[in-house]
Amino acid sequence: MASIIESGWLYLITHFSDFQLACLGSFFLHESVFFLSGLPFIYLERAGWLKKYKIQMKNNTLEAQEKCIIPPAAVSFWC
Repeated sequence: MASIIESGWLYLITHFSDFQLACLGSFFLHESVFFLSGLPFIYLERAGWLKKYKIQMKNNTLEAQEKCIIPPAAVSFWC
């Protein structure tokens, strides 16, 4: 396992500049922290545990939640 990580790291530092690695690394770190930090709240809302704290009267269906969650995540990661 260590040889795979070492060979991957060696490939990265020989084929990319420090600037490219810093930009890509900070972007992926930011995006993963941003989207992964919201996962517990999505789970809690879908489980119904946050229902008593809602301000709005409408109930969000699973389809409505997916419509708001999936497209921004897809645009952020794949564009």
